[in-house]
Amino acid sequence: MPTTRTKIRGLLGAASWLEVLDTTGIVADAWRPSRGTYCIAADGHPCRSLAERTIDDWLSRHSIDHQIEPTWPRHPDHNPHGRRRADWKLPDGTYLEYAGLTSDDYLAKIHAKQRLARVTGIKLVVITPLDLANLTDVLGAWSSLSPKG
Repeated sequence: MPTTRTKIRGLLGAASWLEVLDTTGIVADAWRPSRGTYCIAADGHPCRSLAERTIDDWLSRHSIDHQIEPTWPRHPDHNPHGRRRADWKLPDGTYLEYAGLTSDDYLAKIHAKQRLARVTGIKLVVITPLDLANLTDVLGAWSSLSPKG
């Protein structure tokens, strides 16, 4: 029995799911590396996945200023080379991290960022795939911090 994805691809004559997204206008100008789907958010920010685009677009729709991929401060144990990055930084200094993968290596990186946040005093919000359904519950407090225009 064909899956829904297979049926939709067949109806549109699309060779891949990415082509379905492009053909339907859901995601244009996207490309798919070995992991994720590189795409562009509504505000022009490059995103490494459709979930990151969803979060970035939510921030923009709610007039929340956000910086993409800010560097974490150097720390001798947790960021000795100063190369560690977060996904976003909000105006009050809060870092946002989207934790979309569940591999041990990926989770170890998230835990390392949580430790770094604790020792540097940076507030870190980790967003999971389950949070995508209602980002207002996770990020709504920041919408009142941004000027409306």
